[in-house]
Amino acid sequence: MPLSDEQNQLLDSHLQDVRLKIIQAAEEAVSSDGKLEIQKLISIASDFAQCERLATHTSISVWSQITSIFSCLPGIIWVSAMLAVTFGLLSAKYPESSSLSDMAKVFAGAIVGASGAGGMAVRKP
Repeated sequence: MPLSDEQNQLLDSHLQDVRLKIIQAAEEAVSSDGKLEIQKLISIASDFAQCERLATHTSISVWSQITSIFSCLPGIIWVSAMLAVTFGLLSAKYPESSSLSDMAKVFAGAIVGASGAGGMAVRKP
């Protein structure tokens, strides 16, 4: 979307003001030093630019985001989660067996324990 005429005029006006300030600072440098090297002129112009570079945005694929979640957690959590779900499904299929639901509870507790231990661990860079 292009800028409107009003926005272009505002931008031109501001840039003209900045240009005049750069020229004035450069003339002061010439009068004090007797000469003006190109590096000094660039330095003067950079002082008036007052800009910060924007961080470049790189898109991250969905698969990369998913794998980063998996790689952040220890393997014991994933194994315990799979076993808890497996025993939970088996206990739902065979409700007369209380040992299957007990095993699901044991592995669910292992997930909580491993998560707490991982949170307390100090990682060094």
